[in-house]
Parts: sequence; structure tokens; C-alpha cells
Amino acid sequence: YDLLADSGTMHFGAQRPGCWINFIPAGGLLLFPEASVSCMCPFPNMCSVAFKPATKNKAYTYYSSPGPMTP
Repeated sequence: YDLLADSGTMHFGAQRPGCWINFIPAGGLLLFPEASVSCMCPFPNMCSVAFKPATKNKAYTYYSSPGPMTP
């Protein structure tokens, strides 16, 4: 985690790769195909997601530890 830029690894909650299909890096994107059909796992979101590199931190995820991110 980069404290100065306030960016780094964050959780993207309620999504998971499928039992057989995983994250697919292709053409500069990270593709995350929906793979929960007939799956009994307790994950609420059934959708495909594509992540594209960004030059600016536009975080819309959450941190697993509440409170300040400084040591």
C-alpha cells in the first residue's frame, strides 16, 4: 500500500472467480467473467467485470481495516 498516494491493494467485495474460469488478463484488461451459474457459493453479485488501468485513483471499494491507514 502506498501511503502518500493513498492507493494500493483494495478489496472488491462480493465477487469471486468461478470454480473453473478464473481472472483472464487480455489486451491490457483484467476480465472477470460471470461463472456462478449453478454454483451454491454465498456470493451475491452475478455479473461479468472488466478492470481497465487508470491513471487516477478512483477507489470505490472498501478497506478491511477501519480507521486511519497510517502506521
